[in-house]
Amino acid sequence: MDAPVKYDMTATNLVFRRSEDTGDWVAGVAYHVRLGGFLPAGGHWENGETLVETALRETVEELGCRTLIIPGLSSMPAPAGYPHAVCPAPWWIIDCRASADGHTPEPHRHLDHTFVSIFEREVQAPETAVDWLTRQQVKDRADLSHDSRLQLTVSEVVD
Repeated sequence: MDAPVKYDMTATNLVFRRSEDTGDWVAGVAYHVRLGGFLPAGGHWENGETLVETALRETVEELGCRTLIIPGLSSMPAPAGYPHAVCPAPWWIIDCRASADGHTPEPHRHLDHTFVSIFEREVQAPETAVDWLTRQQVKDRADLSHDSRLQLTVSEVVD
């Protein structure tokens, strides 16, 4: 019998803003030391957070900014009088392989909840290098993973 798959809950936030120079949409990415390249903001869920809170926390830590989440296309309003908080739906829930990391010491899987958001304001210095990429730079960057490149094409939907 196969061993059960170990999943870590993660959240990614694809952050977009208007370029101060051109007014075009640009995407925020942060340098990931362990992987040696740039990625959208994101990371592991922490106990006591919703996955939206994880995405927003990671964005403040990695990009140094606050953002406004754009609910995924499958979001539905709760019925009138519904007594519980409704979290915005992610754009995607992705099942992906992950190598050993600081949370899980062996290869495992991430169940990643990917959100899309719009930059609101800077709030602190980011933990690492940050770059804001045009659509063409997203396509051309050698230090941006192929899957990140594909995800960041969602800016064509946001525009």
